Formats: sequence, structure tokens, C-alpha cells
Amino acid sequence: MSALPLAARERALGAMSNHPVPQVRSGYQAIKRLATFLFYSVTGEARANPTWPTIGYELPPALAPGPSESALTVTRITKGTTLDADACVIGSGAGGGVIAATLASAGKTVIVLEAGVADQAADYDHREVVGMQRLYLDQGTTTTRNANVTILAGSALGGGTSINWQTSLRTPDYIRDEWAERSGIRALADASFTKALDAVCSRLSVGTAESVCNANNAPLQRGCAALGYEWIQSPRNALGCDDAQ
Repeated sequence: MSALPLAARERALGAMSNHPVPQVRSGYQAIKRLATFLFYSVTGEARANPTWPTIGYELPPALAPGPSESALTVTRITKGTTLDADACVIGSGAGGGVIAATLASAGKTVIVLEAGVADQAADYDHREVVGMQRLYLDQGTTTTRNANVTILAGSALGGGTSINWQTSLRTPDYIRDEWAERSGIRALADASFTKALDAVCSRLSVGTAESVCNANNAPLQRGCAALGYEWIQSPRNALGCDDAQ
């Protein structure tokens, strides 16, 4: 492919994108996403990418020198170990983290198991390609079977709360009804589940006070208003964030 002239490369990729064989179209999706991501994220020895000035991006200032105190103390298990606790929570994401905190506040001893890396704020590299490789499930390459949808799941301390852009959507009632019907667990559609959602949103400071409408989303807001479509600001688990960043 790289040896072909530009026009021939464009024709080849165009043919793949509309190919009658689904596997070829999926291959095109994989190539397009990987190439696009690497184009603006890979950096050289200078820790910079030549596309960044054009798109107005620059790395944040370096962290202050010296040791930085981490919020959590993590114990790495490197061999067969027996641990004793009242509860064991699998996964340190939004659900697991809130459950662990609630149990601990009730006086229980809790163990939280996390399969991903133990990076915290002071450990972040600030480069997207490094973050993708370290913090995302399968280094960000997980997709649906046909590769049409990329599944960005966290595989690190904090789970999805470490890699998402803070949007925190409550599970819609019709989805809860479907879960309850398929599983036979009526609690999924009952008030107890609503109470659990309230507890998670409270713990994570979910709200719209810091949901700033940026230049990308403002046209959508104006268009919906002009057409009479309903719109809402995305609730986010933001508290005391710098809106300028």
C-alpha cells in the first residue's frame, strides 16, 4: 500500500470501505482508526507530534519535581496470597469504588481487586498514545465483532472513571425494564435500584454545574433549539475542575 501513488491508495481504501464482503469493510475500519490515531498521537524524542500546532494542542506543563503523594495506597500481589476481609469487590471503577466506600463507611473491612495498572494522577504521562496503551482495555483496540463500534473500556485503577470524559448517564427506565424482564430480577426496575443510582451519583458528584457547552457542541444546541428538539446538558462527575483546560 505504501508503495502506491496517493490516488491509487485512495482508490484502494475507498474500494475496501464499500466492499461487498463484510470482513473487508471491517478491515478498512480497523486501518482507518489505527492510522488516524497514530497520525496525531505518536511522538518522537521531543515528545511532540507535528500535527499538534495545527490543531492547537500542547502538552500540559510538567508536574512539579519531587515525590507526589498518591491518593490511594495500592498493594501489588505477585504470588499466591490469602487475604481476609468482610467483602471483596472486583474492579475499582465507578460501581466498585462506590460499593467499597459504602461498605467501608459501615465499618466493614473491604478488599478491592483491580486487574489493570495502578497509575494515579502523578503517574500519568500526558501523552495520548501512552495513556491508551496503559489505561485502556486491550490498549483501546476492543471493538464490536464487525469493528463498527469501538469499545473504550478502562483497564486501570479507577476503571471507566479514569478514562472517560466524565459523562455520567443514568440507566434509562426502558433499559432497566428490559434487564428485569430478561434476567427475572425485578429489583432492577424497582425503587431500590433508583436509590442505588442516586447513591452513585451523589458519591461521584454527578451534575451539570460544570458541563460547559464548548464550540463543538454549541451548534448542536442551537440547531436543536431552532428545530424544536429537546436537548439537555450532559451530567458529569466533575467537581472543582478548571473549565479552561
